[in-house]
Amino acid sequence: MGGWKLADLFVSYKSEDRGRVAPLVAALEAQGVGVWWDAHISGGSAWRDTIESELNSARCVLVVWSKRSVGPEGSFVRDEATRALRRGAYLPVRIDAVEPPLGFGETQALPLMGWKGDRTDPRYMAVLGAVRARLSGEMSSVLPGSPAPSAPVSRRALIAGGAALGAAALGGGLWWMERGGSAGSVQAKRVAVMPFANLSGDPDQAYFADGIAEELRGALARLGLEVIGRTSSEAVKNDDAKTAAAKLGAGSVLTGSVRRSPSLIRVSAQLVEGVTGVERWQNSYDRPVGDALKVQSDIAEKVAGALRIALGMATRAAIALGGTANAQAQDILLKARAVFRASDSGEAACRQRISACDAALALDPGYVDALTDKAGTLMVLTNTLADNAQALAVYDESERLLRRAIALAPQLALPHATIANTFILRLRFAEALSEANRALALGPNEPRVLALAAQAVRDVESPKRAVGLFDQGIALDPLSASAYGSRASALNLDHRAIEGEASARKSLAITFRSTNVGFLAVALILQGKMQEALAALAPLATDDFQRLTYEACIAARMRSQDAAAALDRLRKAAGDSGAYQYAQVHAQAQDADQAFAALDTAMRIRDSGLSGIRFDPMLDPIRADARMAALIKRLGFPA
Repeated sequence: MGGWKLADLFVSYKSEDRGRVAPLVAALEAQGVGVWWDAHISGGSAWRDTIESELNSARCVLVVWSKRSVGPEGSFVRDEATRALRRGAYLPVRIDAVEPPLGFGETQALPLMGWKGDRTDPRYMAVLGAVRARLSGEMSSVLPGSPAPSAPVSRRALIAGGAALGAAALGGGLWWMERGGSAGSVQAKRVAVMPFANLSGDPDQAYFADGIAEELRGALARLGLEVIGRTSSEAVKNDDAKTAAAKLGAGSVLTGSVRRSPSLIRVSAQLVEGVTGVERWQNSYDRPVGDALKVQSDIAEKVAGALRIALGMATRAAIALGGTANAQAQDILLKARAVFRASDSGEAACRQRISACDAALALDPGYVDALTDKAGTLMVLTNTLADNAQALAVYDESERLLRRAIALAPQLALPHATIANTFILRLRFAEALSEANRALALGPNEPRVLALAAQAVRDVESPKRAVGLFDQGIALDPLSASAYGSRASALNLDHRAIEGEASARKSLAITFRSTNVGFLAVALILQGKMQEALAALAPLATDDFQRLTYEACIAARMRSQDAAAALDRLRKAAGDSGAYQYAQVHAQAQDADQAFAALDTAMRIRDSGLSGIRFDPMLDPIRADARMAALIKRLGFPA
């Protein structure tokens, strides 16, 4: 902490919340952080000048979002947050269950709702870790990721390895600091596509500029380039090209801007050499709105040419795989993706995105990206369904959509990776592994493909191999909280709980996601750190399914007097759909008969939680029982 100035942290908040903010300031100051907040203004000071001076000099601006600060009277806080965002100093915290105002939602706000000043609380430790990372220079752009702490977790997919398909906090060090990401380690064919600037004069058009950049990432990856993932590219968007390239180990950086009117689009793009900052290629396009796809294709071809990638007919065709020539259909899908990323991934958000996919498909029935998006969203929707029979019907529809997508674009990796997870959830393991391997062959440099395929490999074939695949994904998207969380899940399944704990903590240091809290809790349970596991679960709501499951497992393992009550709370929340989790609890209590009775129920209802049974360490206490081998054989896992 040495070397920080006296007041490198500026706290922005609504004055009426001072009493609620004071414990946070006191805690940070007690741990050596130099804090300035307006309580330091003495009588008679030119307070506006003082605030502006402190705000402009602070390395980190902690913005406290509350019901008051997001409301009509919170304009002063929003103004301070805007300045912080421009300088890359913005670090948001929520003390009420509110969403930050429009324009501030791309950076995950750390939750501190109900915090009373406990400095051992994981939520406070997450804030402290983020502040330290910012002030020490380890975090060049704060906590990327769309809001997700309240995203639902599927009962059917809650296993030691985690959810098969997701909607996509202690300490500070990030990937490039640990692996020596620097100008000396860049890779020539490794490209970072920065978020394209929205110059349309309308903030509501930002989704289109973001969507163009994401479409280019996919196109360049299909050409065989190693393309940095969205999360990490957005995390360094305020850095210049040379700095961003050094942090991401990228040989080249593609930047650009989009200006759109009702009839025309202007897209400007520039490819910069990462080490020297020298421009390799640039162009501007003034085209009718309907030519957006042609512009994307031309940019991808020119980037490939600048990087000396040979383009034959097959590679040129790969650029547009999955896309559409219908500009309206593409616009609908890009907007739906942006809205969904900013949502809680709940039932209403899922149904809204599904409707958007249907609208895009009505305009272009062969729009493969829309088919794949709809199928994936349907699987996320099952997280909100209590009835297992309903979920199975949804999986059927997802498979139908994905089979159509694969028929239309058999060389596109993402539909194969997505259907692999449909098969996992339906307990069709040989098919799942086959499709996962096909996806990996087609899209070895696509972070989403790596993530989905690795999940299938983890559950069906080998957690150890899955760790390697997650590592490849992290190399391409080093600031993805979900990637570190998924890696933690595979490490837990591979009985490497100490490494699993470290990976889960990294995920939470990037973005607080409830799923990754579960991975941390499992890692701690496997190490016998029961009190730490309980503390890790504390930030979750008391009725959160993960919290109920792992609290019941801990109580059973510790032979606690509360064990029966904890299991009863879980049963009331889940009904028969929690059969697999009841088996985990009984296994921790070493009650094999009850555990296998629960697993029999899970088999009867085709509970997708059974996908984790082959390697789940929570079932280790009953693994030597002959009934376990027989059950795994009945499930049809490939040898």
